[in-house]
Amino acid sequence: MNDSAVALSARFFVNYTIDNDWGQVVYLSDDRYVFAALTLLVSVIGIFGGIYCLTNACKNKDFRVRSTALTVNLSSSTILLCGIVCPIHAYTLLQPRDNFFAQEEHSGACRLIAFLYFFGMTFCAYAHTSIGINRMFAIITAEHRHMRFLTSRPTTACLILLSWVISGVTYIVPLLSLYGEDFGYSKRTLKCSFSSHGSAVYVIAFKIIYAVLPFVTVLLCYLIILSLILKSKRRMFYSMRVNVIIPERSIQPVELVRQTRKKKAEIRVTTVAFVSWLVLMLCFVPSGVHGLFFQSMTGLQTKLGQSLTILLWFGCAINPILYAFLNTYKIKRTTGKGWCIQHVCVPAMNRKRRGTAISMQLDTFCTDHDAGRKHIETAM
Repeated sequence: MNDSAVALSARFFVNYTIDNDWGQVVYLSDDRYVFAALTLLVSVIGIFGGIYCLTNACKNKDFRVRSTALTVNLSSSTILLCGIVCPIHAYTLLQPRDNFFAQEEHSGACRLIAFLYFFGMTFCAYAHTSIGINRMFAIITAEHRHMRFLTSRPTTACLILLSWVISGVTYIVPLLSLYGEDFGYSKRTLKCSFSSHGSAVYVIAFKIIYAVLPFVTVLLCYLIILSLILKSKRRMFYSMRVNVIIPERSIQPVELVRQTRKKKAEIRVTTVAFVSWLVLMLCFVPSGVHGLFFQSMTGLQTKLGQSLTILLWFGCAINPILYAFLNTYKIKRTTGKGWCIQHVCVPAMNRKRRGTAISMQLDTFCTDHDAGRKHIETAM
């Protein structure tokens, strides 16, 4: 055993090793039981979180109408990762040598588990990418009504289908053992993962598709959304400064109700989507940065490396819970401020004359749906 291996063992692991019959020594940590328990806990959180998110989408009308397909897409990635991959990873931690997937005759099953792991992680990232693109389209449509096709059902279906296709096609090469890339039971990490790399081009493409592309795409989407919102606010502020006179009855009350509710709902859903994505990135970045400094599989198996991996899985597990909870909280908060079933109260434009200047103030008007009457309170 060389000096570097001894130093690695003394620093990160307990003082015992095993011979794995593959011509090399693998160090096992006593803390693998702790990591296995944490992995199972993350698995339970992810499964129940995905179910909770789907249940919320079915129960809440506003949430169901606006976000069902994208919510199912996000929850599916979490249930796939936490329901299948995490329990198997915990099993291989507890049985590193004599487990089902380490046997040669079961290499096909191990190959499938490795594929599901990377597919689930990539699928989770691109589920947020499809949500980010959808939110950008929604904000654009709110300002430009002639572009409604951007938020149509076919467009949303294409975004969801694209997230599935990209996540699956990326890992066809190692799944079929093409170009020297292969999935299998890794001799260095003692789990189902990449067992060999034979193409530098594929490795670069894999890293770009897996981490860089979804992160950059979602970041650009939310930057565009922020710029559109700021531009809209500046335009409104400028209109008030130059005393733009809006003719009486230029905006019908029903149309004003519809526009106001739509803008409020789009801003609410966009805020929730951004917070959910930000939490996932906060859990993903530490693991990604650590992976850049420890290129070897042995370095990734340190206590710090395994802890950051569990943090990443935890971020994927709590994402549906966070997404559903924030949507429910925002809806209840909006309801408490006057959005009700029988009387829909929204901001209305009220003008107050002060000499020759015209200033616009916000007031409230309510539409009585039961009697079909409209009552507009105006302060002149």
